[in-house]
Amino acid sequence: MSFGRRRHLLALGLYLLLTLLMTWPLVLHFATAIPGDSFDGWQNYWNLWWMRVALVDQVQWPLVTDLLYAPTGVSLYFHTLNPFNGLASLPVQLTGGLIPAYNFIVLLSFTLSGYGAFLLAAWAIRPRRQDLRRGRGHVFVRQRFAAALLGGAIFAFAPFHMAHLLGHMQVFAYQWVPFTVLFTLRALEAQRHGLPWLRSALFGGLFLALAGLCDWYFVLYLTLFAGGATLWFVLRALVQMWRWQRVFAAFLPATVIGACATLLLLPLLAPMLSEALRYDFMQRPAADLYRYSATVADYLIPSRLHPLVQDLGLMQFGNQVAPVSERTLAVGYGTLLLVLVAAVRRRRAWLWLL
Repeated sequence: MSFGRRRHLLALGLYLLLTLLMTWPLVLHFATAIPGDSFDGWQNYWNLWWMRVALVDQVQWPLVTDLLYAPTGVSLYFHTLNPFNGLASLPVQLTGGLIPAYNFIVLLSFTLSGYGAFLLAAWAIRPRRQDLRRGRGHVFVRQRFAAALLGGAIFAFAPFHMAHLLGHMQVFAYQWVPFTVLFTLRALEAQRHGLPWLRSALFGGLFLALAGLCDWYFVLYLTLFAGGATLWFVLRALVQMWRWQRVFAAFLPATVIGACATLLLLPLLAPMLSEALRYDFMQRPAADLYRYSATVADYLIPSRLHPLVQDLGLMQFGNQVAPVSERTLAVGYGTLLLVLVAAVRRRRAWLWLL
């Protein structure tokens, strides 16, 4: 059941407005400054610049450059280049300059993150079949729209997201995560009911590839999610049908999604595999396992950047070694409470609780 075009435009406009508010006063310095703590932000600033130089000025493959480690040059396959952001920023770079291009990516990432999560939430709380058969589907439109808006806002402006605005463009550009999750679940659900699912799976593969063009972490996380969601649907098929052919068929959507994303990312994956087999420079030192590991407390401490909790004494707990953006992990107590309430009231919410 669709909300209609006007409601979708309203959602996009609302998330853009919230982005301007939550990143204030960025809009006042849109052409003169970038948000951050003066560290990794400038590396991503260079990334955007290099994509323009490579594709427009030098007309060359951007994953190799001779502007670093000159004169021999170096490959950028294991560098956090986030090529999607470089490509998306090109029109703004060519017309308005590099700083507006960086800030455009900020607005784009946060707005699309909210909208993607809005679509996912709207799908997850869609009316059940019995409600539609009874003609009660229209009753839930307003409540569903409001709940989906709230879900999108929670995802777009989560503490984790805001913390990485300090300079990790490749991480705060996580807008393709909810789109991938949405089409993965749509494909699995359609396959479960014997409906056409290939189109949803292909879209899932496309969005997974776009996520990979921002950061490889997202590919790992989404692969884990797809595996868990597939296992969930397989267990449901076993419990409800006990038909082995249906169980095996439940693996098809995730297989198509993975194959599609792999084909799209192959120009990057093949050279990366070659380098990984020949060199070990991308392996992190063992000390980083300690430095960047989370404690249980890190998932419970509110955002360390939150102005209302700075004086509560909570900052002494959890990881004290990693930078603040790396140890801001909590999703928020209000969010956890909403998930628990949903799990009690709706059986379909148990997947999200897990």
